[in-house]
Amino acid sequence: MTPPVTRSNETNKNNTNKNPKAAPNNNIAPRLQEIYSEMRTRQRNAILKAGSMRSDPFFSLSQSRRDDDRRCLAISSVIDEGVDCHWTDAYRRLEKSIKAEFSGLLFSQKVDGDAGVWGQLHWTLMQLVGFPDYDVGEEERYRSEEYLDCIRDSLNIGGMDCAITIKYIGVIVVSTGLLMVGVPSLDINEARDTLRDKLRERGFLLKEPFLNDIVHSTLFRVTDDKSCDQADLHLRLLELAKEFENVHLGTVTLKKFQVGPASWRMLRSEVKEDTPPYLQWELAHNTPRQEYCDNLECTRACYTISGASGANLAKEIKSVLNHADSNASGTSSSNDNNIKIVSPAKNDSPALSAISSSLKTDDYNVNTTLFDSTVPLDDKDLLDDDRAATLTGAGGLALAQELQKKLQDEKRILESLYFTDYF
Repeated sequence: MTPPVTRSNETNKNNTNKNPKAAPNNNIAPRLQEIYSEMRTRQRNAILKAGSMRSDPFFSLSQSRRDDDRRCLAISSVIDEGVDCHWTDAYRRLEKSIKAEFSGLLFSQKVDGDAGVWGQLHWTLMQLVGFPDYDVGEEERYRSEEYLDCIRDSLNIGGMDCAITIKYIGVIVVSTGLLMVGVPSLDINEARDTLRDKLRERGFLLKEPFLNDIVHSTLFRVTDDKSCDQADLHLRLLELAKEFENVHLGTVTLKKFQVGPASWRMLRSEVKEDTPPYLQWELAHNTPRQEYCDNLECTRACYTISGASGANLAKEIKSVLNHADSNASGTSSSNDNNIKIVSPAKNDSPALSAISSSLKTDDYNVNTTLFDSTVPLDDKDLLDDDRAATLTGAGGLALAQELQKKLQDEKRILESLYFTDYF
């Protein structure tokens, strides 16, 4: 949970009532790379001026201490062995170098205490309450159902409504260790700003220690043991960071998120057993809009009037129209741009009227009219007329039922999306 201060708390205060419109998603990478470039330079200058790294005194006696009860309240995703990760050879070389040269806290996807790995790799979306402000006595407020629902729903509204893929594009040294920085598939800062606004509007708790506007995962954290007191530790870390400054390290796809107490190491024993999360949820692979469009397209393929779609539907229309024209006795006319099919079905259904209107299309240069008011609708002899053929061969009540089924199915999908609860 190393906090790389990217914008100060003063900046946070000055932006309390500001929520600038986020740029399009194709601008996410350039904007973040600009932030990373500035952050890299600023952190390097600060470390060189201090002449050393800033260690965590908690581990001065032993970095394997298991009694770390320090917590913050955060929204995070654990990058463990169950997460879909694709690491590059560069990432493996970097991890190998850290293991070989430093004995501080190394964060990895697979936690292995015997190999000196003492931290669980993770991504923190944002801290809601920082470590200094976290109060065990406030847990009832932290775990409030209204509070937790507001967090999840606000992120959803802000665009975090499907699985997030993060491409890690390099590392940055900060005073406390080494960070891996990346570019997300979604505009995370828009989601963060939406959440901040919603929490303020409802008077809910928000005590961010810094205004997080980057995507990072801690790889190495400096402790206070002897090996980390070496005089050139900061120089070696800066050198390592320069080597992997702009290198593709890998991609991860995150679906599972949690809100709850978070520790520095994010070990399972700490954040799953000692202080379990208050809320956990899993994001779908696609956005609700994508799911809706996919379902709608599938439904259309299954419930077009004939069950056909695209070119096949055009061919069927042409075939039926030609058949109707060849058997017509003169009351039906046909040409390339205006073709009428006579149907005996009584046009007394609003749903049927809507569908008949929607069947007019310019995609295939065909203008189809299902009903012709010049033909007597009570002429029972027309029921056997070839001109009464519909696109499926159905007519009268059968056609009405088929079209009604299409309407009902479309309505069902729309209602499913409409009644999605965004709080």
